[in-house]
Amino acid sequence: MRLIVTADDAGMSHAVDRGIALAARHGIVSNTSFMVAAAYPSIGDAAQRVSDIDVPCGIHLQLTSGAPLTPELARTWGNAFPDLARARSIAPALAKAEWRAQIDAALEARLTPSHLDSHQGLHRLAAFRTIYFDLAREYGLPARGYDAEFAQNAKDLGVSTPDHTLSEWTGGFHSWHSLSESLGTLNAVIPDLAVCELVTHPGFIDSQLMASSRWTQCRLHDLLELVRPQLQDFLLAEDIKLVNFASLAPRRPSTPSSE
Repeated sequence: MRLIVTADDAGMSHAVDRGIALAARHGIVSNTSFMVAAAYPSIGDAAQRVSDIDVPCGIHLQLTSGAPLTPELARTWGNAFPDLARARSIAPALAKAEWRAQIDAALEARLTPSHLDSHQGLHRLAAFRTIYFDLAREYGLPARGYDAEFAQNAKDLGVSTPDHTLSEWTGGFHSWHSLSESLGTLNAVIPDLAVCELVTHPGFIDSQLMASSRWTQCRLHDLLELVRPQLQDFLLAEDIKLVNFASLAPRRPSTPSSE
């Protein structure tokens, strides 16, 4: 099995970025994703920090936990996105324009996105799934998956996704041992060349993080578990190879829409 270990929420704060960098340098993190619409203190400043992490970086598409980049959403929500429950009601056309603006802002900040994923899993919802796939094709990027149905939808539309996505471990104060059990079970039943993505949220804690997220101590817990030598030894023993989203064949961008 090939394993992508993605650290979400880069750009949220200096402490989060330091934690991700440590997990990439001394642990098993092999990819990260950038919160463009919550970048602290500015997109350019945060993008430079993310570039210094030295692993590929995707775009962590947001409709929560940050501020809209598009005037259409800003007129409704002001300088802060709604909570998850209310974000579900955002019209897909407005969400697509906002997500495109976030991708373009990352490109303008000289980031080269490795893939697309989303904050709080909004890409998994039926209302946003189509626009998520549309943007992945438009920009020629792989995208985070969800379940078997989602993967088949992606394949039918020519979007590259991991074969499996593990998102349940992160944020729950689970141990490296429980993670190794899950990975070992999966590794025993899937093809050698299959790609699995493990979603994680490592980070240190600072005042900016505490002001913008309820996930604080669990980030430090993720970080400590991801750098454990025992976990790295387990991957080696199981012949689980760490890769990043570059291992998923990129697709040729479609002709950009006129929106």
